[in-house]
Amino acid sequence: DRIARSEVSRYSVEATQESFIQSDVVKAKEWIVNPGACPICVPLNGKTVSLGDSFFEKGDEAVDANGDPFSITYETVEHPPIHVNCRCDIVPVLK
Repeated sequence: DRIARSEVSRYSVEATQESFIQSDVVKAKEWIVNPGACPICVPLNGKTVSLGDSFFEKGDEAVDANGDPFSITYETVEHPPIHVNCRCDIVPVLK
């Protein structure tokens, strides 16, 4: 169930990002977390990158809300989810 939810989220956010690109009024994307977000996601709340950029490159290391490292070893993170069962999303930053 967790993997299925994560993959549905991945494709949903990918579609959201594609709609931002096609709209031609969005210049960047902002990471947002849901209430009760995990320690990995809390520090990402409000992080903004240009529409064509990634939040993390494969091999980067992030720091969670507890100060613990979290290695990005599986792929470049263009948008949520960053981990299994992640409930984060992106919102547009308009031109």
